[in-house]
Parts: sequence; structure tokens; C-alpha cells
Amino acid sequence: MTAHLSVHPGNNRQPGVAITRHETRPDPNRDHDIMLLELPNPTRITPVPLPDCQNQPTVPLGATVQIAGYGPKPGERPSDTLQCAYTEVVRCTDQNDQFRFCGQRNGVALCSGDSGGGVVYNGRIYGIIRGLDRTNICTEKSAFVNVCSYRKWINNITGL
Repeated sequence: MTAHLSVHPGNNRQPGVAITRHETRPDPNRDHDIMLLELPNPTRITPVPLPDCQNQPTVPLGATVQIAGYGPKPGERPSDTLQCAYTEVVRCTDQNDQFRFCGQRNGVALCSGDSGGGVVYNGRIYGIIRGLDRTNICTEKSAFVNVCSYRKWINNITGL
């Protein structure tokens, strides 16, 4: 398994990094779509701080969040440069639960290849771009994994 690490703006895509260990949240009743990765060596990339999950909702409806990914537009190749955009937090239509939140903005869409990218609000990583199913690729409404719903699990695994 490999991961591509990069930050915006303009950083070229780094070579894939082999993953030393990975953890997924076990739950037979739900696809959580979140994984923690242990890298074999430290990275020079400054990490985005974890979220402040004390006040709910952590990312309010209507808030602007930054999203990032390598996904191509329909008919194009994946980008070698991390692409960033802004979207607004909206109500999820079919995935409204504590583990997810959604975003939408005219002209902004997530595509296959964006999954796993960060969702940043107030300088902290509050979400992860959720895996996209084939029926919703490149549509405007996008689902994000709510990192605050997993903070206890993250802390148990990493100590962070």
C-alpha cells in the first residue's frame, strides 16, 4: 500500500510512500471510510492540526471549507499537482449522521482520485473526502468523513 503526500499550493505530487502499518475502524454495521497510516519515516510536511471537537456542530451549516485532491475532471487525467477549492457545508440528503457532513458549491466537484483528501476549516482538518461511488462521481454535492466522530479512536491508536 502506498500514500501520496503533498500540500498546496503548487507542490508537485511526491512519490508514493510505502505504508508501514494501517488501522481501519472495525464495525460490521457501517463502512466508516477512514484509515490511519503509519509512515516508515518522518515527513517534512507540516501537518494540519487536528480539529477542536468541543463545540457542536464543529463545522456549522453554511461554513466555507477548503478541499484538496488529485482527482481529474471528467475525461481528463489525474493531476500531478494537488488541486484545492472551497465549498460550503450543506445538509446531507442521504447520509445525515454524526459520522459525515456534506459540501456543495456551484462549479466545484469532487471526482475519483480526490478520496482521502483533507477538508480544512479554520486551519484545522475537520474532514476527509469520502470515497466516491460510481453513480456520484464528479457531482456537485460531496460527502466528508467527520474527523471529530473518530477523535477517541484516533487517540487510542496514535496517542494524539
